[in-house]
Amino acid sequence: MNDVRLEVPLSTLELPKTGYKVVLYEYLTIGQSREFQKIALSKGEYNVEEKKMNKVPVDAFLEMQDKAAEFLIKEVIAKDGATQPFTKEWLYDLPQEDGNLLYATITEKAWPQQKEEERKN
Repeated sequence: MNDVRLEVPLSTLELPKTGYKVVLYEYLTIGQSREFQKIALSKGEYNVEEKKMNKVPVDAFLEMQDKAAEFLIKEVIAKDGATQPFTKEWLYDLPQEDGNLLYATITEKAWPQQKEEERKN
């Protein structure tokens, strides 16, 4: 069986404050996307008539962002070149400036349709 995840392109984001380089997958798989749907559906309300989610609580969105970080961050490279696996603890210990930049990048990759909607408006 072919591991499709090995074929996903990678990008690198350098965090300005700490100098870490974060290696990210460029997109999610459909299975990963379905994990977000499970979170949203378990915590929010789906409007059948409008075919969209309504009233998704903020904690559900934060949970989805953390899950996206787990899915999208392949590895972290320190200033000295040492590579370490991603952990949520590492992410939560980042200075706010670096963390906000990383979450913004993760959100853009996990939900590219939001960016498309912003461009249309």
